[in-house]
Amino acid sequence: MLDTLVLANNSLIPGNFNLTSSNNLGPASLAYDSGKGEFFVSGISGPVTVVSDVTDTIVSSFNASLGQMTYDPTQGELFAASPFDAFPPDNTLAVISDSTNSVIANVSLPVGPVRGVCFDVASGEVYATAGDTVQAVFAANDTLGASVRVGTDPGPIAYDAGAGELFVANTGSDNVSIVSLGNLSVIGTVRVGGSPDDLSYDAAQGEIFVTNNGSDNVTVISDANNSVIDSIPLGGTPSGVAYDPVQADLFVPLAARTSQT
Repeated sequence: MLDTLVLANNSLIPGNFNLTSSNNLGPASLAYDSGKGEFFVSGISGPVTVVSDVTDTIVSSFNASLGQMTYDPTQGELFAASPFDAFPPDNTLAVISDSTNSVIANVSLPVGPVRGVCFDVASGEVYATAGDTVQAVFAANDTLGASVRVGTDPGPIAYDAGAGELFVANTGSDNVSIVSLGNLSVIGTVRVGGSPDDLSYDAAQGEIFVTNNGSDNVTVISDANNSVIDSIPLGGTPSGVAYDPVQADLFVPLAARTSQT
């Protein structure tokens, strides 16, 4: 199921279609492709479903089992972490073309598992959580850059371009690490809900939205002072989040839901 969270009033709009076993076996992660106005929704065991943000309908799908994804508008590519339940742990970063909707390369990182990814347009670098570190990868040639150690069991990442900072969800310690890209160092930690599962950044309001898998809510963090300013309850267990700057909406897939109106 794909629900929409409206940022104007922090209200929840239940999705009007289900990602069923025929098109997506339990939504696990999603990313927004601003070039095509589409969402890529990764299933727990595949496939990847492509959803139009205009019609909120499924327009395509392809076979792949992926974790958190990020979009590189300069090359029209998505970078994807390994699935959260991958065993043995996978230390590769998948590269997907949005023109062919297929995996075109895999980048091996020094350690694994690879849990989260985000893209920095200014530097042309992809940042991935790998093991207990954040690893930089140059998107143009898929080569490795610097790395920094963060919190316990780090996962998804959100990028604040204005401040030049990364927000890293540490699933094992129920907090978010703040990493400065100036020297790739940890400059702060924010306590959130239970088992933070994903993050997304709203540049217009300067806020980071953190979905908490263990407490079924969204924690809102202000990037002005790196503190929690709100908590939004959900109607089920979140398994990802993506922000649409055109519609000013958050899309939150729910892995379980008790009811729908």
